Amino acid sequence: SGLRYFNTEDTTQYSNFKSIYPEEIVFIGPVNSSTKGNYATPGWVVPLSYVGHNGRVKMIVPFNMGSSYDQSRYEPTYYELVQYRFGNHY
Repeated sequence: SGLRYFNTEDTTQYSNFKSIYPEEIVFIGPVNSSTKGNYATPGWVVPLSYVGHNGRVKMIVPFNMGSSYDQSRYEPTYYELVQYRFGNHY
């Protein structure tokens, strides 16, 4: 998945869009109170119910649906581009 983001107080942009090591998510179901803890960044999982293979989204992830770092700093994160690629679709 390609992602490019910057935090609210930070003008430095980070990107792994051209990385050969994409972030991987094992989808165990939609995010709810019982599954939220199984995802490192639950906000990344929310669009999975709405996008298909190679789907691209922009999103703002509230701090409470972000990574543990985002949650500890109360910082939402804006993702300019996230591309979802599913398992055996190449």
